[in-house]
Amino acid sequence: MHIAVIGAGYVGLTVGVCLAESGLSVSLIELDEDRVWVLERGELPFYESGLTDLYVRNFQAGHIGCTTSYSRGLDGVTAAFLAVGTPPLADGSADLSRARAAITEIAKYAPEHLVLVIKSTVPVGTAAEMRQLLDKAARGDIEVVSNPEFLRQGQAVEDFLHPDRVVIGADSGEAARLVKQLYQRFLDADVPVLVMDNASAEMAKYASNAFLAARVSYVNEIANICDHIGVSVDDVVKAMGADHRIGSQYLQPGCGYGGSCLAKDLQALMATARAGGYAATLLDAVAQTNEDQKRLLCRKIHQHFEGVLEGRTIAIWGLAFKEKTDDVRESPAIALIDYLIGQHAHVQVFDPVALSQVVDVLDDRITECSDEYQAVDDADALVVMTPWPEFRQPDWDRVKSLLRVPVVFDGRNLYDPAELVGMGFTYVGFGRPQVTRLPSGSLYGPHTQMVANK
Repeated sequence: MHIAVIGAGYVGLTVGVCLAESGLSVSLIELDEDRVWVLERGELPFYESGLTDLYVRNFQAGHIGCTTSYSRGLDGVTAAFLAVGTPPLADGSADLSRARAAITEIAKYAPEHLVLVIKSTVPVGTAAEMRQLLDKAARGDIEVVSNPEFLRQGQAVEDFLHPDRVVIGADSGEAARLVKQLYQRFLDADVPVLVMDNASAEMAKYASNAFLAARVSYVNEIANICDHIGVSVDDVVKAMGADHRIGSQYLQPGCGYGGSCLAKDLQALMATARAGGYAATLLDAVAQTNEDQKRLLCRKIHQHFEGVLEGRTIAIWGLAFKEKTDDVRESPAIALIDYLIGQHAHVQVFDPVALSQVVDVLDDRITECSDEYQAVDDADALVVMTPWPEFRQPDWDRVKSLLRVPVVFDGRNLYDPAELVGMGFTYVGFGRPQVTRLPSGSLYGPHTQMVANK
């Protein structure tokens, strides 16, 4: 079977490559000529863990190709996955201009009885709008299916090939069966395939991401309370996560969520609510809490240096909003760098894969380093922003010898506060009140005590 994937971004490439891996013939349709040039060289235009090897194998085997032409890309296909970007507009609503433009081209060049699968994250009612556009173009033979993606960047391949569930929204039973058959080529037998109407499928994606955003903001709020009253959020989270009704996923305190999904989808859902005449006050609080959390780390650094950052050198480990990806969109690290530069501090940065993503924006404002140790060389403090594996167990003796002053701001709560304090570091995290070395013992080590950090 031959299929097309329209849009070769994070989602489109993951979908296309994984379907090619399942034995399908895949045509990627991408209008960005530079991106197509990179793909035709057998390379990827971004980093996503595990995706490059799959792409190269299927590209070399002729199972996947790329074109800027709708007429070539849609020739002879049975189904087409729409995976174009839907970035936020000024009011937070999703910009559907790329999707509408794609529908125009699909109406012109698609073969008869195509099944159009909307993979992009789109507002409720988008499938119905696409249906109307196709009808106006006299393409009533094209079926529209909603099939939202639930891919975590850094784990997108695993999430696509081994999902928790597959959601299919369709008005046609035949179209739904075709999409289900595509997944059954690789789907584990116990994975639920949930078939519903298009609008419910569209809402399911937004509701899921908004809930995950709420969990992150909630645990950060709890961590901040812990900071003020001298309680360890680590113990609190363990107790919460042990409750099967809650679980431990997305309960890691830190400097806030970023990336292209949670923030964007939360804003889009809020815009949908406003359009429907409903004020989603809880969602508004989730978004505001996250913005406050990004600024909280800035305040912690500001407070430590008594408001004087000019002339200081700050080392930052990590630019990507999470590990295993080079995506820096909405990354808390970028917000922190903007703040530090605004305070006339010098910033030294290392990230294993994301440095190339900020060259145009930050190149003349930061020092890009070749590894984590070069970044801390002669710096006044280390700030850890991305939980890359290489940052989890560094050579602390080497780090301490390179820093001017041994100060660590742990933006992801990766480290044991007592261990670092015992080695002579000043440690600042989230929901981990200040640790000080004292002669008496405590729960956090033989020579440490936790005190409230107000």
